[in-house]
Amino acid sequence: MTYSILLVEDDAWLAENEAAVLQKAGYDVVVAPHAPAAIALVDEKLPDAIVLDVLLAGSTAFALLNELQS
Repeated sequence: MTYSILLVEDDAWLAENEAAVLQKAGYDVVVAPHAPAAIALVDEKLPDAIVLDVLLAGSTAFALLNELQS
């Protein structure tokens, strides 16, 4: 069984490198560059884990966490 991870990172270079490390470890990785994209991806398919940049531009990571909880 392969676990899916939603990576929420607004820095494209960092997201690419983090995704590569996670994929090399055997995870399916989907990258969202901002909170609205992350919410849309969670609505499509609930990931097994979320790796979240707490310093997101615009909508903060804490606002995203609040949205995901409701």
